[in-house]
Amino acid sequence: MAQFKGYEGSMKFDVAASPTAIGNAHVYGVTIAGDTVEITDFTSTGWKKFLATLKSWSVTGEAFWDETDPAQAALRGAVGGAEATIQCFTGDAGKAYHGEGIVTAWDVGAAVDGVITASFTLQGTDALSYSVP
Repeated sequence: MAQFKGYEGSMKFDVAASPTAIGNAHVYGVTIAGDTVEITDFTSTGWKKFLATLKSWSVTGEAFWDETDPAQAALRGAVGGAEATIQCFTGDAGKAYHGEGIVTAWDVGAAVDGVITASFTLQGTDALSYSVP
């Protein structure tokens, strides 16, 4: 079983239609979810039954805040706007999770004993791929 080092990961976001590394990024998470609907009927013998329906995905990320970074500025400016491409590289021979989505949140925070960070959430709007972009 192959393992990959966390520092081999990276993220890119569209800046003027060009995938650009998100400066100072240090955390990302890709969530893939599947919906179900309950289809329990009288023959269920007391157990609920479910049917898989739709899938969705989202990405969360965090970077050390940099007001001059073009990708961070693009993320901040994209909240609630048009679809954009995100790429989350895993270190697996150039492969990445990538797809189109809408930035739904941009948060900046600070702690007295830390550094200022920026975090974001992007909701996928179509299929998510895992391949070399």
